[in-house]
Amino acid sequence: MGQDNGRGRVTVTPEGTLVIRQVSVYDRGRYKCVASNAAGVDSVTMRLQVVAAPPNILEEKRQLLRANTGQGVWMPCTAQGDPQPTSHWVLFGGTVVRPPKTDSKVSVFPNGTLHMKNLDVSDSGKYECIATSSTGSERRVVTLSVKKIETAPQIVETSDWRTELEYGANIRFDCEAAGEPKPKILWRLPSNDMIAASNERYLMHVNGSLDVRDVKLADAGEYVCMARNAAGDESKVYKLDIDGNPPVINGYYQNRTVLKDTAAKYSRKMIDCKAEGKPPPKITWIMPGNIFLSAPYFGSRINVHYNGTLEIRNVRPTDTAEFICMAQNDGGEAVMVVQLEVTSQLMRPIFKNPFNERLLTQLGKTTVLNCSADGQPPPNILWTLPNGTQYQIGNDGTFNIKCLVLIILCGLPSCH
Repeated sequence: MGQDNGRGRVTVTPEGTLVIRQVSVYDRGRYKCVASNAAGVDSVTMRLQVVAAPPNILEEKRQLLRANTGQGVWMPCTAQGDPQPTSHWVLFGGTVVRPPKTDSKVSVFPNGTLHMKNLDVSDSGKYECIATSSTGSERRVVTLSVKKIETAPQIVETSDWRTELEYGANIRFDCEAAGEPKPKILWRLPSNDMIAASNERYLMHVNGSLDVRDVKLADAGEYVCMARNAAGDESKVYKLDIDGNPPVINGYYQNRTVLKDTAAKYSRKMIDCKAEGKPPPKITWIMPGNIFLSAPYFGSRINVHYNGTLEIRNVRPTDTAEFICMAQNDGGEAVMVVQLEVTSQLMRPIFKNPFNERLLTQLGKTTVLNCSADGQPPPNILWTLPNGTQYQIGNDGTFNIKCLVLIILCGLPSCH
């Protein structure tokens, strides 16, 4: 049997032959064999040379690699040699990675290629591939330069451009923008005010969305989302409609109405102020002396009822003045000015002339219609034509018609 020197790879046969298995470069050198017996000693020396190829990396040993932020790069490292070398990478920062390795940022494949994804400027630096074997080592250094690319904002998530809401509802306008560097979001409100953060009225989310809570008529209009960075800007316009109406007093569709009214001394006077609108308007009476009374109000002589009616008890001559009813909601305000005249005695209008309910005239003739009336205070005369047109004229009630053929009814119902 052969002898084993304990290394496992080297054995000696009974005939004295030295066997070396899996020769490496470390086995090179001089080997001496000594033969001896009773007759004497003889020896022979042999020199062993091991032929091997050191590691060699096929790619260039130094390389400058440029990339932009967000991109990925591949760094091959193909190593050859005899015996076959193993390779590993030393990343920028000193981390050692060996194949196979895969994660969300760095991968190393069995062939030695390094793959990096979603690059950032902070990834710039030197990356070293080292191939080693029993015969030596070889290095390849890749210098990675990552440049930050600026891109103009793009609004990638948008709400419906037009929305109609009920009064008091809530709404969110989405406005998430992509770009490099990360865009800053600003909002321009219907009032033309600019906001870049939340306040007591509006809530801005981290992604740029805007919440408007408990909307009022004043919140209706255009909301403009503006995304800005160093590379440019982009904007998106949203239209908000609120289902509501400004106040209307007693059916007068104007902001300000002036009326004349009378009251008899020592009587009770009721002045209506029925206000309609959405949301329901708040009614306030402005009394002589600039005294404000909000509905409801109940005093010893003056009352303002829930429906807005002003009640004056025991009317005095000093009540000859202007009484102003003001109705307000979020949509605006309407004002009715009542010029009240206090008289000693009231007399209903009475026509002076016997009136004819039917009057015939001829084509081309000038016709005078007399409809004068007495009363206290002096009544206003209102004529209504067959086509519905109305004319308010002086106390004498005279109305001239030229070049017409008309049949006119003049009576109490149409002359008040």
